[in-house]
Amino acid sequence: MTHEPAPGLSPDARELMAEIDAEVRARRAAGDIPAGFERELDALFARFSPSGTGDDFTTVLDRAEHDAFIDADPPLGSAKRGGLVVKKGVRAAVGWYLQYVTQQVATFGTMTVRAVRILGERVERLEAASGSAAVAAEAAKLAPSTPVAPFTPQIVARVTGAPGRVLHADAGTGELLVALADAGIDAYGVEPRDVALVPPADARLEIRADDVVGHLRAIADATLGAVVLSGVVDIAPVGELLELAQLVAAKVAPGGAMVVVSADPRSWGRGRSSVESDLAPGRPLHAETWVRLLSERGFRDVVVEDAPGPHVGGNDQPTHELDARVERLEAELFGREAYLVAGVRDRAS
Repeated sequence: MTHEPAPGLSPDARELMAEIDAEVRARRAAGDIPAGFERELDALFARFSPSGTGDDFTTVLDRAEHDAFIDADPPLGSAKRGGLVVKKGVRAAVGWYLQYVTQQVATFGTMTVRAVRILGERVERLEAASGSAAVAAEAAKLAPSTPVAPFTPQIVARVTGAPGRVLHADAGTGELLVALADAGIDAYGVEPRDVALVPPADARLEIRADDVVGHLRAIADATLGAVVLSGVVDIAPVGELLELAQLVAAKVAPGGAMVVVSADPRSWGRGRSSVESDLAPGRPLHAETWVRLLSERGFRDVVVEDAPGPHVGGNDQPTHELDARVERLEAELFGREAYLVAGVRDRAS
């Protein structure tokens, strides 16, 4: 099943995009496109793209400062008879005016770049004082502590028949991707940790070394069939989680699904290392908060589910029944360990 082409294209362009999408899916299914091929293309583009078009702040400012200079003396060479004389005459007639205008424009551009550079230096000092950049870098190394495995059957059921590819972030080593592939679902993952340090569970898996926010910003709207979020939702700051919810709402095609697997904030300290608790820049949200975020962003049929627990039947041993009661008591006192929130993108949005 193919997803809808990006809006704003002409009918011919949309038809061409649909044909390309179908061909890519066919070649991916046949194994002609190896995992990580798109990441290699991104690296190749970055290598040959013009200087200053990347994300490096200093490089962009240097390019802007270089381009702020405007040359008021145009070239006089000409292949036409009399062209040199005409150009010299035009330059002599309006040269003083061009010099006057370009001097003011160049001064304005230089001062603007200087002001942005000063602002950038202040932001860097604030980041250094707060340690936000360092904390984010250290947090990116943390392994997801909320297991997705208990929710795998529910996730598979939610994303089956998705109108496009399914994205899982953070993918970790890809256990969920294996289950999705076994169910015949076209899925891939993004993982902020170095994939060299996090070898995939299956070499055939497509797991890109990227953070989910940056990845979603780079893809077109309404191109994903579903998005499954885990890991990142436990440690990201609130501002990033709000942006993440907005991005997913934009990137999931109508009829697609959004699934969140998160730790319950009331049980955040249980079963987690002190390193994770200290370095995490944020804390998980309550399930009710995710319900509101999804509902306000065009998702319908939003539900909250717990991981399926062991069934306590009438023939079970008394110790099993006691354990079940203790687990229920702990859930009431301290909250559940984790939960799943899922919704369907409204086709009318």
